[in-house]
Amino acid sequence: MSVEKIKIAVNGGIQFGAKLNAKQLALLAKYLDEDQEVELTTFQQIYLEIPQSNATEIMQEFRLSGLSVTVNPI
Repeated sequence: MSVEKIKIAVNGGIQFGAKLNAKQLALLAKYLDEDQEVELTTFQQIYLEIPQSNATEIMQEFRLSGLSVTVNPI
């Protein structure tokens, strides 16, 4: 049985050269499967897929860590 996932984009801010700290990186890794990949865009966004069933809680956790979150990036 597969888990339904949604694609989100996260980033460290809108300024040029935005940075991620160790806590934010660990939080991202927390929601990645061992073989799952992330995509880094030219807009300094990281695309990843998270379980749809608890997406609201996960996105809130990202926001509380200082990350910007967008759902269903184009």
